[in-house]
Amino acid sequence: MATLDRPPLTREPPRRLSEAELAQRWQQAFPEAQGPGQDHESGAVTYDAGPDPRVGRIPHLLDPAIRDRENAERAARLAAMTPAELPAREDMAAVVRAELRGMR
Repeated sequence: MATLDRPPLTREPPRRLSEAELAQRWQQAFPEAQGPGQDHESGAVTYDAGPDPRVGRIPHLLDPAIRDRENAERAARLAAMTPAELPAREDMAAVVRAELRGMR
């Protein structure tokens, strides 16, 4: 029965909550204010579980020196292409783009 779930009705107003009780209720109502959350596979989120791994410096998957060297090599290969190879390369890129658009 629903009447057992709540305190009985009275004529007096409810007692005034202390600052600690108000702060505790606020934290229960807004757990995301405690700090960054960590998502779990179940869909639950744990808040204030330490620093958020998504915040901070972006990790380099490839050393910047290797990346720059490979980009320079790629640019040199493109510059060494003959005038007949460039349109063929562009045509192949267009075919690949059309294939990828069709996969959506």
